[in-house]
Amino acid sequence: MKRVVGLPGERIAIRRGDIYVDGRIARKTLPQFRDTAVLVYDSGFEPPRTRGLPARWRAAAGSSWTRVPQGF
Repeated sequence: MKRVVGLPGERIAIRRGDIYVDGRIARKTLPQFRDTAVLVYDSGFEPPRTRGLPARWRAAAGSSWTRVPQGF
């Protein structure tokens, strides 16, 4: 379960993107932060190329990003 707003009796405030609970900034510990990490893309499991479709990921025109075997 994740904390969405607050518990009964707590005062919640959002200032400049930070969440405050009863006047103190709420921060996650490093292990808590890692537990919430979500893998967005894993280049180790790319689908096979399909004729006629563009590559799944590609650099935008004019970008200095280049493709390497491990990604970009």
